[in-house]
Amino acid sequence: VPFSLFSMYRTRPCKSSIWICWILSFLSALVITSSDCFQSFQGYTQRNQRRVIRSRLCGASTGFRHVRSLQILQMHRMQRMQRTQCLSRGELMEETKMLRETLGSLTQEVRLLRELLDPPNTALAEKVETVTTPVSHPEQDAPARKETTAVKGEESRQRATKSPQRIGTTNLKVVSAGGDAGDIADFFVEDQKVPIGGMSNRRGLNVVIIDTSMGQVLSAKTYDIWGNPMEENRRLAKDFRAIEEDSIVLVALKDSGMENLDGEALHALQSIGSTLEGRLAFRQGYALIGVKDGEALAERKGPMVMAEAKLKFAVRPPQAPVRA
Repeated sequence: VPFSLFSMYRTRPCKSSIWICWILSFLSALVITSSDCFQSFQGYTQRNQRRVIRSRLCGASTGFRHVRSLQILQMHRMQRMQRTQCLSRGELMEETKMLRETLGSLTQEVRLLRELLDPPNTALAEKVETVTTPVSHPEQDAPARKETTAVKGEESRQRATKSPQRIGTTNLKVVSAGGDAGDIADFFVEDQKVPIGGMSNRRGLNVVIIDTSMGQVLSAKTYDIWGNPMEENRRLAKDFRAIEEDSIVLVALKDSGMENLDGEALHALQSIGSTLEGRLAFRQGYALIGVKDGEALAERKGPMVMAEAKLKFAVRPPQAPVRA
């Protein structure tokens, strides 16, 4: 363009030709500038496209890695759940096995107890040995107390085993079981169950009193020491103080209650020959055949126990329910 302008100036052209040259030069410059702008814009667009493609590729790879990590986490969770299910199944099988063994032992104990209490199977009952826990005398007793207790026990045994009016013998059985081992408290005179009236559940200490002179059952009471310890302990001690000397007292615990004995009630039990020095465990059975102001003829404690004794005089089994 400058060269054309210079040549036009030397030849002194007309003004119209000069304007035409200027317009052409301007158009050429404009075309060159627009081509450069277009190329730069095209490059910018290509760079943006490459950037977008690159970001999409990165996003796709990141999403794939995220999905893969979620799949791995889910797989680990499934494996842990399978291990937990296997462990829980094993524990359930072990607990089921233990429960079956416990149920089998309890069923066997109940069967043995029924055989012992069934009157037609008295011969078989003599062959079966009942597993009981005898209560031993405390070792802390002084020798003088032992001698006094032995002498008093022998005298009370002699007084209890002889009756001026009824000659013969009587077999007594007292059965006791806590709430977890059968929940029973029954008394048997010559294999005949003593019917007891009053409370239906008979929870706590059940006491039956036998008159040695008349040879009959006088009364049967229930002391719910578990439900109302304060009042029932007081009533038990008061009633035991009113029992006549040499009377036979049968005691059986049903469900639970011996863990709530107080000192006054414990002293009342010791007055009929009990050797207990303290409370028993929760739902632990207790059976006692005692003599008022004498030594006990039989005493047992444990989950399910039976105390037996033989009197040297006859006792008429009651036909109607006995009440207080």
